[in-house]
Amino acid sequence: MTTLSSGKHVFIEELVENPQKYDNTSIRVLGRLIDYHAARNTATMVSKNASLRLNTELVEIYVRDTCLVQCIGEVHYDQNIGQLVLKPRILRNMDIVDIDIYEKTVLASRQYDKSAASP
Repeated sequence: MTTLSSGKHVFIEELVENPQKYDNTSIRVLGRLIDYHAARNTATMVSKNASLRLNTELVEIYVRDTCLVQCIGEVHYDQNIGQLVLKPRILRNMDIVDIDIYEKTVLASRQYDKSAASP
């Protein structure tokens, strides 16, 4: 039986800046959903000035465009389009989340994990 990771919290900007680091990993990412195409099973997530392509064949999209969503899934580099593509297994509406507090929480959690791991 395969165990799936809960996904590392990352920001879309980090994925764009360093795609090799995240290729073939499980991630958890927050952004606005735009450009959903049901027939092609594709969508795009945006955050600040960065975007991430989604392959939506595993999830049903029940939110409207521009909703804030969180995706948890696996990301891989697609040579055909020259960028990372996330294949979410979970996509949920996060419109009630304060983005600034969310980002601060992720950064604080990373800092805690880093300090707890050092001797």
